Amino acid sequence: MKIFPLHSNSYFFACAGGELNTIHVLNSSGQHGHGAVMYPYRDWRLVEKIHPNGVGTQYTALDVNGNVVISGDNLDEIANKDEEICKRNENLAASRSKIVELEAIIHKYGEEIAEKNEQLESNDKKMKKLEAIIIKDEEEANRKRQELQAKNNKIEELEAIIKDSEKEAAQKFQELEERNNKIEELEAIINDATQKIQEFEAIIKKGEKDDSQKVKDLEEKNKKIEGLEAIIKEREAEIAEQNHELDAKEGKIEELIVVINKKDDEIAAIKNQGSRPTVSPIVTTPPTLEGLSGGLLVEEIVTNSKDVKIAISLKIDLVKDEKSTNNIVQEKIDFMEQESKQKDNQLKAKDEEISELKKVINDRDKAIQKQSEELAKLIAQQSSNSMAPTQEPVTLDDIKIEELNAKDEEMSKKDAELEAKNKHMIDVEEAMKKKLDEEIGKTKEEQKNKEEEVKEKDKEIVDQVTKLEADKKMIDQKEKMIKKKDRESIKANQ
Repeated sequence: MKIFPLHSNSYFFACAGGELNTIHVLNSSGQHGHGAVMYPYRDWRLVEKIHPNGVGTQYTALDVNGNVVISGDNLDEIANKDEEICKRNENLAASRSKIVELEAIIHKYGEEIAEKNEQLESNDKKMKKLEAIIIKDEEEANRKRQELQAKNNKIEELEAIIKDSEKEAAQKFQELEERNNKIEELEAIINDATQKIQEFEAIIKKGEKDDSQKVKDLEEKNKKIEGLEAIIKEREAEIAEQNHELDAKEGKIEELIVVINKKDDEIAAIKNQGSRPTVSPIVTTPPTLEGLSGGLLVEEIVTNSKDVKIAISLKIDLVKDEKSTNNIVQEKIDFMEQESKQKDNQLKAKDEEISELKKVINDRDKAIQKQSEELAKLIAQQSSNSMAPTQEPVTLDDIKIEELNAKDEEMSKKDAELEAKNKHMIDVEEAMKKKLDEEIGKTKEEQKNKEEEVKEKDKEIVDQVTKLEADKKMIDQKEKMIKKKDRESIKANQ
């Protein structure tokens, strides 16, 4: 190191070469002056000058551009700069320590941010998983909704089948009713035929008086009297039953006769009213043209054509439009006359029916009386005849009774078959309705269970989404707090 006298006031300018490459300002004791300030020595050169006071030699340091860096003249200025530089160095040292602290804080916050980022990534993964679960649950819910829709469609189809079955059942019932009506018609025809057969039997029995075949039959019956005791008793029982039935029919006929007598009385009363018209008192208030021009009829007398004609004669004097009034009254007269004719015809028909019934009953009574007489003769001849009993002859009455019994059995069988078919149809319909009701109830219960499952899944999804939103909100708040702390730290360091 070379030391050059910088100033006469015990300051030296030391120029160090080699490794240090610095210039030092030293005092007379050889120590660094002004806080041991060191100046860079690169590209400096020394200029030797004569000191202006003539004492020693003055050395001045110049930079490459020829500017004075250190000389005896600016030593005080350099000393002041040395103090400023010392203060700056202290501030820089403090700043470096603060920077180290800030770097530690930043490193710490970086680790926390990395952890938060890892948590966010984990939460993102969880969110993606939950989204996948939600999508899967939505697909499952859609599938279940489709299944429910299919079941609803099936229910609608079943309801349509039920309606068709009800229509078919109604049609079957209608057919059964028609069949029952036909059966009733057949029964009426059979009853009519039975009545005609009875009439025919009465005619035959009436004609048997002069028939030679009847004589032969009686001769055969005389030979078979002994074998007819039991049969006679049975016939007596049958005759008693027939008498009972005839008594019942006579009671019905008497009821019909009572009804007919009432009708005859009503007809007689109506006819008597025709001979004695009853006219209501004449109203003192005179009729107006407005009330009569509408074709209003006098309703006091409506029971007989004579009364109606009297009413017409009374009204024609009051109404101007005679043609319209006469037409209306004539229509009323025609209607009443036609109705009276219909009633007369009905009464005549009933009289004829009653006369026919009376005739049938009389014929039946005669036939029964005749059979009773024949049986009495047979019983009387039994004591005088010792012939062996033979088989009872078959009469026309027996044949007709057998035919009627066979027809009754056939009709009973048909009724039983129809009743069985009706019962079978009702059982089938009830079973179908029961099965459909069970299927509908089961489907509705399954649908209800599926809806509850879907609601539970939706609730779980909503809870998970709510929890994720809360976690995300908490993470956002923590990030805001971290950013706020970072800003406060940076602001404090500045």
